[in-house]
Amino acid sequence: MIKRIITVFCAAVILSGNITSQPLSDSLVTAVRKELTAKQGAASSERINKGVSQLAAIWNTDDGAGENFRQFCLDNFLTEAELAESLPEIAGNLALLGSSGSVVRSKFNEPFDFVDVPELKADRFFRDATPSYDAYSTKLAHFLKLNFPVYPVAEKDQMAAEWTRDQWLMNGIGDFFADRRPVSPDSLMQSEMSKYRRYMENYFFRMDHIKDQSGKYIFPEGTLLHSHRGIRDNTKEEYTRKDGFKRQKLSGDILEAVFNGEVPEQFLTDTNTRWDPYKKELFLFKNGREERMDGFATESDYRYKGLKTKFLLQQEIDKVYGNGSTFITRNFGNANLGAGETKKMIEEILGNPVNDQIGAIIRKRLKRDLQPFDVWYSGFQEQTVYQGKFLDSITRSRYPDPKALQDDLPEILERMGFPAEEASYVGTRINVHAVVSGGYSSQPDVAGGKALVTTMFDKTGLDYKGYRVIMHELGHAVCGVYCTTDSENFLLAGVPTGGITEGMAEIFAYKNIEGLDLFPFTVEEKKHLLALATMWYMYEMGGNSLTDIMTWEWMYEHPDASVAELKIAVLDISAGIWNKYFSKTFGNKKDSHILSVYNHFTSGDLYLYNYYNGAIYSYLLAGSFNRDDLAGGLKKACREGITMPDLWLKKAIGKDFSPVPLFEDASKAIQFFKN
Repeated sequence: MIKRIITVFCAAVILSGNITSQPLSDSLVTAVRKELTAKQGAASSERINKGVSQLAAIWNTDDGAGENFRQFCLDNFLTEAELAESLPEIAGNLALLGSSGSVVRSKFNEPFDFVDVPELKADRFFRDATPSYDAYSTKLAHFLKLNFPVYPVAEKDQMAAEWTRDQWLMNGIGDFFADRRPVSPDSLMQSEMSKYRRYMENYFFRMDHIKDQSGKYIFPEGTLLHSHRGIRDNTKEEYTRKDGFKRQKLSGDILEAVFNGEVPEQFLTDTNTRWDPYKKELFLFKNGREERMDGFATESDYRYKGLKTKFLLQQEIDKVYGNGSTFITRNFGNANLGAGETKKMIEEILGNPVNDQIGAIIRKRLKRDLQPFDVWYSGFQEQTVYQGKFLDSITRSRYPDPKALQDDLPEILERMGFPAEEASYVGTRINVHAVVSGGYSSQPDVAGGKALVTTMFDKTGLDYKGYRVIMHELGHAVCGVYCTTDSENFLLAGVPTGGITEGMAEIFAYKNIEGLDLFPFTVEEKKHLLALATMWYMYEMGGNSLTDIMTWEWMYEHPDASVAELKIAVLDISAGIWNKYFSKTFGNKKDSHILSVYNHFTSGDLYLYNYYNGAIYSYLLAGSFNRDDLAGGLKKACREGITMPDLWLKKAIGKDFSPVPLFEDASKAIQFFKN
């Protein structure tokens, strides 16, 4: 997951509650509009009407009375000639203002964010001294709101094809500072949310300390897997290992215990404990013997506490925005489709008979009925040609630490088809760091700066699971490098929606084996495998995304529900979607809750639909660039910057956002493998 697409450094996005709002009368606002229009001329009327309204929306008592508002508008509205003259400098200054702060903040937070950067005594003091500014007290935000209109998504969609780059830039300037918010979210809730996220980052299972149904420990000694990504990625690798099914089955059952809150608290913190999830027993390993423990506490509802806290925080923000605004509507504001349309599209794809046909191919390959964890079947991906141990040996030997991987990034890109000069240009502009769990990335903070990718390293180096994570993040970073070096203005550097950047990332994730210089399939085989792999991934992510959206809808319908009630609702929602769309394909197995597995879900990000949309983007982009065109194609696509999703895709590859090409190719791939 990309941690941030573009960083705007402003400590005044959410202001304290001592600022009192002073709504200006409609008659005053109307009078100021008329006066300004008479002064500036009818050619500026649209900008005047929007700008004065935007300024009125953020004006409060600390800014002055109505006459102060009037005078500010008359004194500071830019004529059309002044606007044209000052636009480049305003854009450049804002980029510098945002970028310089981001560079400082990123540097000061490195010891806190990365496990490969040692924490020194001085670091905490620098972190607390990160410079900030209030764009509202200085009236900079007021000046920009007055002169640079921001258009609703629906209006931008209508005008997108006709807008010049300067018009997109003006919209970006008007939107640079978030709307003034007169209240602060509860600091206790913010602290609770931060605590929960840290808890989930460190949510690891010592798999060799967990018994299977026969009471045996079947995982290799020292196997430590994170609940979010580690168990999922290890399950994918087990398809290539002897007796992998037994370990997959145990992993799936552990996850069900996670969803139901049955994991013993002490097991997560005490390395001397052993756990039997089937008998719900906990043991203390002492003097070479297991002593059964009674009365131990389980996590119970804690997994769902972060989700509830995030909902409460968003409710406070809902009050500020008003007009029926919710986290759902705000979250889907720049997506391809609204929440309702996204749900409808997902439901249509989940009900597509192609999924059952692909499931039949998988059953035939595995020679058994499908289990819920087979939503992560990786047999259509090239890495499954090789044993996991073999791939681990390659990545551990090549990448003992983050620096070794960073130094090899140009070569990885060249193996994937980037021309040598381009691979060096991009690869040397990306830093690598180690984190506690998972991985994330960020684009350069300044034009021409360095992007960031992160993943987990252990004492023996980078295992293949961590390498595949970094390849996903590498896709984000390459996108970020191209966006920030080829955009004519840094304020437009980025992509319009999370689905696009996730699509970029999945191209690299799927091609990860090429980065190791391994090419096991022909071009035709690769094409058909990509179609099946993408369709199966969309099937899985469709279920997860639908669970995510429906859970947020449930929380808004039941705002006073307790954490315990939310847990029951999540279990009901995820099981209901499973039973409706997955059970038949998976041997009529009922009531699985695996569609609520992602940390992005429990932390309340409402982000999973971007992975689903990203699969569509990934397939459309990958199908438009062959191996030799990949670098040039991605570079051209990223030049479009932050506009609108449909316009971006049309400019990038001349295609519309649609899963239909994937459906058609998946059907062809099914016939290919049947034959």
